[in-house]
Amino acid sequence: MAEEKLTELFKDDPNFTVMETLVAKEKVYVVGVSYQTRRPFDGAVYEVDPSTGDAKLLLPAGKAEVSAIFALKNQVYCFANTHKKTGLNENPEFYQLTEDGLELAANFDNSGQSAIAGDCGVIGGNAFDVYGDKFYFVTTIVDHDEIYVFDGQEVKPFFATDGIIKGFRLTGENELFLEAAFANELLEFYLVKNGQVKKLSSYNNQALAGKYVAKVNEVEYESVEDGIQHGWVLLPKDYQAGKKYPAILDVHGGPRATYSKAFFHEMQVWAGAGYFVFFCNIHGSNGQGNQYGDLRGRYGTVDYEDLMKFTDAVLAAYPDIDQTRLGITGGSYGGFMTNWVIGHTDRFKAAASQRSISNWLSFEHMSDIAPEFCVDQVGASEDDNPEKVWLHSPLKYVKNVKTPTLFLNSDEDYRCPVEEGMQMFHALLSHGVESRMVVFHGENHELSRSGRPKNRLSRLQEIQTWFDGHLGE
Repeated sequence: MAEEKLTELFKDDPNFTVMETLVAKEKVYVVGVSYQTRRPFDGAVYEVDPSTGDAKLLLPAGKAEVSAIFALKNQVYCFANTHKKTGLNENPEFYQLTEDGLELAANFDNSGQSAIAGDCGVIGGNAFDVYGDKFYFVTTIVDHDEIYVFDGQEVKPFFATDGIIKGFRLTGENELFLEAAFANELLEFYLVKNGQVKKLSSYNNQALAGKYVAKVNEVEYESVEDGIQHGWVLLPKDYQAGKKYPAILDVHGGPRATYSKAFFHEMQVWAGAGYFVFFCNIHGSNGQGNQYGDLRGRYGTVDYEDLMKFTDAVLAAYPDIDQTRLGITGGSYGGFMTNWVIGHTDRFKAAASQRSISNWLSFEHMSDIAPEFCVDQVGASEDDNPEKVWLHSPLKYVKNVKTPTLFLNSDEDYRCPVEEGMQMFHALLSHGVESRMVVFHGENHELSRSGRPKNRLSRLQEIQTWFDGHLGE
């Protein structure tokens, strides 16, 4: 019986962190980086000989963010973002890994995994799979997830949903198992065979039996730069035509995230409480290529204008929405936009700003993705152009705010730290604007998605109580 043993790679470097690995061609390919202070966004790529432990550097750190490394027909490929087109948030493309680094194998201009925002799928499956010398992957197209396939030369669509794909696994050339949420539904397991979809589970959607589930209704609007776009409206429970209702605009995070038609719990809570709820994918969202998703140096400009265009279209399409009782909310980038909107219009009578950005000057030095993210997205730094950094900060416009605003933050959120909400909160109070701040102890940036159940419930109750108190009749 052959003796088996473990061989430690990079044993001479205690600071080396492995990001991705691949075993192919009797070699081990490692994506990783050595660091002592701040980990670079992009790891290096090494070819390691397992018999000797010798590592050959094929791609230096800082050249590309590798989403996946895989082998087809004895050739190694990387699905990677080189940041040359639209910076850190750029979509990945396919590269052949050679002795000289990366050689472009196929262009691709959409996400390399699902970009869809949701609050009902804590644990996801794999976004990539290799079967029959082909690489399959999830991508978001406009407002839904699809599976595409790369054969070493071309990228083609393989299977589409009208909602979210959380994970999948190929079991044959035309057969796969799928974890997905279709329109107006929660996640379930499916078998897809020769294009035919068979549902294998129903435990999640059974929980919705006997409960009001608002169906998505599409509304088109004219984007400032991008032609006709669309979003959706959820009707309130027990809706009666001719009766006036309050409404809540919900803005997704990211900004390179995407809303879909799948069931979104927080929106359903508000619709069930008697609110119209409306949401869309403004400029900056994923699913429509790098150009549409590029907001670098433009935060609070075209995205804000699109949001107002969409709001106008919704109010025109649904005259039963009381325009004197509009609310706005969002988290992360959606929190930034909430802070931005209240400083540029008073059409919203209440706001709930969640895990937000208020001041890029402080965010540049406090967030776990700073300073690289701030410099990339704002297009300036405190050192070289503080005026531009301040120009895109919602805090600059706080003197214009009249909207009563609730701030929700978590004290272990290192992505959008609690002081970002605290700054806006105190500034509003200083200007005589009604405000409330709620801090969730022991929670992080994922509160609304994977926080403790009692805190997730408390968050929803705080938001609804705030809107009920300011948008009620």
